[in-house]
Amino acid sequence: MCHGASFRCAASESALLFAVLLIYAAAAIGAHYKMLDFAFQVSFGGLRSSSSSSMAPPAGQSSSQPLPSKELTLFRKKHYEHKQYKNGLRCAKMILSNPQFSEHGETLAMKGLILNCMGKHEEAQDCVKRGLKASSADLRSHVCWHVFGLVQRSEKKYDEAMKAYKQALRLDSDNMQILRDLSLLQIQMRDLDGYRGGPEYDFEQSELILYQNMILRESGQLELALSKLEENASQIVDRVTYMETRGELLMALDDKKAAEQTYWQLISRNPENLMYYKQVEKCRGLGTVFCYSCSS
Repeated sequence: MCHGASFRCAASESALLFAVLLIYAAAAIGAHYKMLDFAFQVSFGGLRSSSSSSMAPPAGQSSSQPLPSKELTLFRKKHYEHKQYKNGLRCAKMILSNPQFSEHGETLAMKGLILNCMGKHEEAQDCVKRGLKASSADLRSHVCWHVFGLVQRSEKKYDEAMKAYKQALRLDSDNMQILRDLSLLQIQMRDLDGYRGGPEYDFEQSELILYQNMILRESGQLELALSKLEENASQIVDRVTYMETRGELLMALDDKKAAEQTYWQLISRNPENLMYYKQVEKCRGLGTVFCYSCSS
């Protein structure tokens, strides 16, 4: 009797222990799959994920052109993330074929991104830029700016890509995919201060200064334009445009030595931009001067 009772007691304890272990195992497996799902969303769903940030409307639902249910379902299909480019292009064309959404910014941007992956770079650039310009509301779309950054990054226009990523992050500060893309590019460009975090800049004031400088240049007041450019240098956020404008003005004012130094600084930022090397040649009298403002 005693031995039987002891055996039953031990068996009950073993069964209870086994049940507890099963519960812990199930919880661990559930947590594991939740982590996998989170990693998948961060890796592949960042472009069009819905954000909790009040600044960023859900992707595909920009305030000027919210997509209805049918088009929104097409937009949210993950063809790009799974490299199903032909299917993604087909969905984009179906949305854009509706006259009401023929210039839907985020759809144009995603179409451009897919075309870029298919090697159609010029058409991709056109689509993405059309997406940015589609409407004033889409200019506040983190998707459009993120895609623009990705396309510029693939074209090795790193400074332009970085600016686009920063704008996208300003519009959707909780988007981990944008933050990761920006951080990786900052490390690649050795922008360690930017990677660690920097001060807030007045982007509108910066653009106003550059616009005023363009007016001075177009009116032929080159010396005043250079003077004002140097005077307001610390307020200009777009350092590439600042240096390109400075180099162009120095060349126009026949200060080729200072202009060459400026172009070497640009080369150190982006050594894969062949135009900067051509400008150095022109500083040394080996070619004709290239005008950035004219090219844009």
